[in-house]
Amino acid sequence: MQCYQCQFLAPLADTVGLSRSIVVDAFIWGQGIILFITPTGLIFVVLQIVGVSYHKWLKFVLPFLGIITVLVILILYIMSVLDRDKAKRKEEIVFLVQLPLFIFK
Repeated sequence: MQCYQCQFLAPLADTVGLSRSIVVDAFIWGQGIILFITPTGLIFVVLQIVGVSYHKWLKFVLPFLGIITVLVILILYIMSVLDRDKAKRKEEIVFLVQLPLFIFK
């Protein structure tokens, strides 16, 4: 996924030791969650058109945002665990491939 806003995330991912895709996904999902509650863009316009106050809409949407946030955290955790296991398996495979070369050297 190409993300021009996320150019600073690749060095951050390399520093932390996570996959670049996980860090970019976390950034994009976090940005999406914040865009639900920030009163910019079309939120005020649409709320004004339908005649709903921002306070009432916020009370309606916050439980859903809580559920979405918990699901995003769980998905990111599972992705990071699977990515860590994949990296560990790569190291084990490289070790097992290089072991005969080391023994018969």
